[in-house]
Amino acid sequence: MKKNLLIAVISVLLFACEKEKPKTYPDNILAGQISGPGILYTDLEPNEPLVYSVVKRIDINRDGVEDFELETYSFEQPGFGDGYKKIKPLNLNEIAAPLSDNTCIDTLLLNSLIDKNLNWHASATDLESFSYDYSGYTHHGFWGMSNNLKDKCVGVKINVGGNILYGWIRMDYIAQDGFLYLMILDYACTTGIE
Repeated sequence: MKKNLLIAVISVLLFACEKEKPKTYPDNILAGQISGPGILYTDLEPNEPLVYSVVKRIDINRDGVEDFELETYSFEQPGFGDGYKKIKPLNLNEIAAPLSDNTCIDTLLLNSLIDKNLNWHASATDLESFSYDYSGYTHHGFWGMSNNLKDKCVGVKINVGGNILYGWIRMDYIAQDGFLYLMILDYACTTGIE
């Protein structure tokens, strides 16, 4: 009886001392990847257009902390106007920017590798900006309306307590009420795997 009791107590102590396995974090994701071990995917249905002069925050890894802020602004009247679409990393997060220009977003083709080797940037960055007047038109950014956006993504890096998650955001333009509006289609990121 004492022997069985001793074995039971030892068994309980062994199981009580068993530590939780640490999570591992995938160190990359493919632009547009929607499934696989450690991939958290969100398809936004219905897609909401970001009308001009609006701010939208998104929580890509669904931890209750907003990761990025998208802002659109436009002012137009006969003869002149300007506007922009920006993405701002929040909470030590970053976005991929081309090596040649940290002031605008890199447009990554579907299946491009998103990992530590991209050029990461931590401040608000243009998706695109424009201005015009009677003398002409200027446009800045790789995310302009003439690009085929459905096949391109923005690379993102999310810092969660020192653990780095990689992900992407896919957007497109939609024609509505005679205007073209940007909308977020879907996004995904890596997560911890037990």
